[in-house]
Amino acid sequence: MKTVARFGMKWEGIGSSAQVVRGTAMGSHAAPPYANAYMIDFEESIIYKNPLFQDNVIIWKRYIDDVFCIWRGSTETLHVFFEVLNTSWPGIGFTINYDLVRMNFLDTLVIKNPEGVLSTDLYSKITDESPYGLKRFKCYT
Repeated sequence: MKTVARFGMKWEGIGSSAQVVRGTAMGSHAAPPYANAYMIDFEESIIYKNPLFQDNVIIWKRYIDDVFCIWRGSTETLHVFFEVLNTSWPGIGFTINYDLVRMNFLDTLVIKNPEGVLSTDLYSKITDESPYGLKRFKCYT
């Protein structure tokens, strides 16, 4: 069984503003390079060396603080790996969404057909609007 999963970082704040104790303020030009450097160290120190990762991850793609993963193990081992992610490094927390058939990642929808072949389509939220006032549109690949 292959599961398509998406991990995202948890950010905690107090109300509409929060004091930055460690790291850099979100929205600053330095934030993405800092986040990437931090996550690269986390991936190399914790994730890539983990036996659950080595045995079960087919694809692991990260864009700053979002991860797309294809998991070949059971959903139980996926949850165990998720707990490892959330308890391995202070200051880093993950959320998880997974499905056996379809998953969105950024602006891409990944779909697995009954034969196990993956295809992609454009993903847009129902509330997204184009500059021309058009609601959802379809892109065929």
